[in-house]
Amino acid sequence: MQATPTAATPSLVTPSLAARTVDTYLDHLAVERGLAANTLVSYRRDLRRYLDYLASLAHLGRSDLSQVAEADIAEFLARLRQGGPEHPPLSASSAGRAVVAVRGLHRFAHREGLTSGDPAAQIRIPVPTRRLPRAITIAEVEQLLAGAGGPATVQRRWPCAIAHCSRCSTGRGRGSVRRLV
Repeated sequence: MQATPTAATPSLVTPSLAARTVDTYLDHLAVERGLAANTLVSYRRDLRRYLDYLASLAHLGRSDLSQVAEADIAEFLARLRQGGPEHPPLSASSAGRAVVAVRGLHRFAHREGLTSGDPAAQIRIPVPTRRLPRAITIAEVEQLLAGAGGPATVQRRWPCAIAHCSRCSTGRGRGSVRRLV
């Protein structure tokens, strides 16, 4: 049965109801979506942090999940990235995971009829910066060559390695003549 928010509905940001909403959402993720235990632990931590943030908005009249605006969620994301006295700044990937948890919570609350809309639907997940791979040192190259049997062995084997990596194969032709296919 879906509950509809009314004036008589208790605030969804009060600790007990908010905790129940988060717990119900996490149970949904565990049972119906089959998320891993470590993911659920991370989501729980992220959502507790989000609820603490929402409690800090109570003075602005945000006493209910249905009153949360997209700008509030964007501000939460900014605070995650900046950090604060109680929490260090989060990397883009950790902040992204927190935003995914918050978006899922709002989507869940909307589908369950606890809110009339989903303010988190348009929030973009921060993209981690792409880094170039680290180049290996001369010593590491020499170690690789030594492990492969030395440069001469590598030179003899590289045509086979290229054929193997490019998925070339040998096949039998007419008269048992081997050919590259």
